[in-house]
Amino acid sequence: MLDRTGAGTYFARMRVHLFRPPWPSPREGRLVRALTLLGTLAALGAAAAPAAAAPPAPANLAVSPAESATSADTAVATWTVPGGAPAGTEADWKVTFSPAGEDYFLNLSGTSDQDGRAEIPLAREGTYSGFSVALRDAQGPGPEATVPHRLLVDRSAPGAPTVWHTGGMANWTDAPDRGAPIARAHWRYCRGWFGSPIVPAPVCVEGVATTSPFALSETAPPLGPAPGTCNGVESALSIWLEDAAGNGSPANAGKFGTAVTPACPAPPRDTPPAVEPPAAGPARKATTLAVTGRTLARRRGASGRRVRLVVALPRDAGGRVRLRVSRRAGGPRFVRTRSVQVRRGHAVATFTVPAGVRKLSVRATYAATATHAAASKNTTVRVGR
Repeated sequence: MLDRTGAGTYFARMRVHLFRPPWPSPREGRLVRALTLLGTLAALGAAAAPAAAAPPAPANLAVSPAESATSADTAVATWTVPGGAPAGTEADWKVTFSPAGEDYFLNLSGTSDQDGRAEIPLAREGTYSGFSVALRDAQGPGPEATVPHRLLVDRSAPGAPTVWHTGGMANWTDAPDRGAPIARAHWRYCRGWFGSPIVPAPVCVEGVATTSPFALSETAPPLGPAPGTCNGVESALSIWLEDAAGNGSPANAGKFGTAVTPACPAPPRDTPPAVEPPAAGPARKATTLAVTGRTLARRRGASGRRVRLVVALPRDAGGRVRLRVSRRAGGPRFVRTRSVQVRRGHAVATFTVPAGVRKLSVRATYAATATHAAASKNTTVRVGR
């Protein structure tokens, strides 16, 4: 048991323990306040220092060539950077590519370290679209800038068109082609005499047309006087196409020709008879004709076939051979005529035959010269597939 003095001391100690305030001592309080102040200053310093930002989006993005169709090997994207590009900035470009004649697409990408410029290779023919550029530095990539530019890359010349000329109007239809659209047609029209041993060279005119049909007189260009009393007039129209990418080749020309042989006029009635007949010259040699045909390799995109005809004559024969080519079997009418100069005993001509023609009727007519008699030959030529 506790005496009164001991009990008083015990309860006094209990009061000090039970009723001690929860806050720290003055020394502990000063320490807490110092730590709180340091934490507050650190937080304020972190808030005041801005975080490093990625590059901004490029401005004024443009792509050249500006045309929708081109044969270029490279496209160039240019842009500006608001406020200038930070050191070490690179540009990431992207573009969507659809190969020519295909139904799928590819996403192409690359990097340029040039400031404000990127070269984008156009390696294959097809459509390039959706050009976009984003800047990237050590902080990472920034937002993209995109232009809905569309480039159709075509580096192939259009195929030969189908050509005809009637009623003072020249016409053509495009060859099947999945490349750039046709922009214009280049044409050449020639007229000349035939039938006499010596005839002047044909007279030709040339031009450019943007629509089909276009006006072209069948009597232009004008011809001079006939070189003899029995002469025909032949004409030839050639048209080759140029597309919007600037591709075109005269080798892919479609052709159309006509020939008109007038009747030989009778001599005037008041012409006095000759007093003496002219001395008879040497007898003309007999002329033999042999006609062969060969189907040439099909050109890319061409719907018809080209057939080369060779007429063999005596090696010392000169003059010209008139060829008339027509469809052998039933079907749409197809007739072509051409007058060909004989060189070293051969006359050679190439005709473009529409699709579906399998046999040709060829009539070769040789006009008499001072040394060789006139002759003709009918031949059937088969067109290869």
